Amino acid sequence: MRQQALYEAKKLVFQKNSGVMSTLSHNLRGYPFGSVTPYMCNEQGRIYFLLVI
Repeated sequence: MRQQALYEAKKLVFQKNSGVMSTLSHNLRGYPFGSVTPYMCNEQGRIYFLLVI
């Protein structure tokens, strides 16, 4: 079962090019802040995020 879940997760990551990255606030406890973030994967499966500051 675990190997199948890992396979499905990797498949999903390779099929898409964006996801939601979230952080938690120290000031507003319990409220996550999320942003849609583009990413790309290389042949080894490493994920690279594009962060614009």
